[in-house]
Amino acid sequence: MGPIQNELDLSADTLGTVRSHYGSGGSTAVEGLDYRFDIAESKINSFVDGDYRDLGDLSAQLNYRVNNMLKTFVAVEYNKDSGHAYWGTPLVPISFAGSHAVSGVVSGNAFSTFSGDNLGPMTIDGRTINTNYNVADNATGAQQLWLRSGFEWTPLNNVSVKDQLYYYQAKRNWLDSETYAFDDEAVFAPNTIDRDRFFVTHNQHVVGNNFDFLWDSRLFGMDNRLAAQLQVSGDWITFVEEGNPNDYPFDNVSVIDPVQGI
Repeated sequence: MGPIQNELDLSADTLGTVRSHYGSGGSTAVEGLDYRFDIAESKINSFVDGDYRDLGDLSAQLNYRVNNMLKTFVAVEYNKDSGHAYWGTPLVPISFAGSHAVSGVVSGNAFSTFSGDNLGPMTIDGRTINTNYNVADNATGAQQLWLRSGFEWTPLNNVSVKDQLYYYQAKRNWLDSETYAFDDEAVFAPNTIDRDRFFVTHNQHVVGNNFDFLWDSRLFGMDNRLAAQLQVSGDWITFVEEGNPNDYPFDNVSVIDPVQGI
C-alpha cells in the first residue's frame, strides 16, 4: 500500500457549523498488513431556529496479504446522525402577511383544507423565515453499523475466487410535528397554524454473503471468460408507529412567535 500518511481537515462557517476529519492509512510493520482509519464529526447549524444536525462517522479496514495467492480483509463502519429538524415554512394568505409578504417565492391561490374557503393569493410571511414550527422536544436520528470480512484467492493465474460476508444494523427514529397548515377558521384561534404529531422507529438487520468466481481461458482459439456469482441475504426490519395517525390537527399555534410545545 505504501508509507503511512495522516490527514487532518477542519472547517467552519458563519452559521457556526464545524466539521472535522482525521484519517490515516498505509503499510504497517507487519509484512503484508495494511490499514485505513477515518473518523469525522460534523455539527451543522442552520439559519432556522433550533435546526441542527450532529453527524459522526468512524471507519476502519485491515488488509492482509497472506501470500501471492491469498488476500483477506476485515472492515467496520459506524455512522451516527442526530439532531432537531425543520420541515418547512407554511404558506399564509397575502391578506394576512400584509407588508411582510415575500415576493418571488410562491404564486397562486389556495383553498383551506379545513373550511374549503378560497384563501386567495398565498405567500411566505417574512416574519416566519427563521421560525421552526416543530415541537421543542423533536428528535430525528439514526445509528448504523456495517461489518464486512472476506478474501480474494487466486489459485491459478487465470482463476480467481472472491467472497464477502457482511452484517448491517440500523436504528432510526423520528419524533416530530411535521405538518403545518394555515387555518383561517379554527374554532378557538382563527388564523393560526395547525400541527400534527408524528412518531416512527426502525430496527433493521441485514446479513448476507457475496461469492464471485472468475475463470479466463481460451475456447476454440478465442479468449473466453466464465463469471459466476452467488448472493444470499436476509433482511429483518421492525417498525413502530404512533397510535393515532389520523388525529389531526393535534394542536395549533400562532403564526408569529409560536410557542413550540412538546
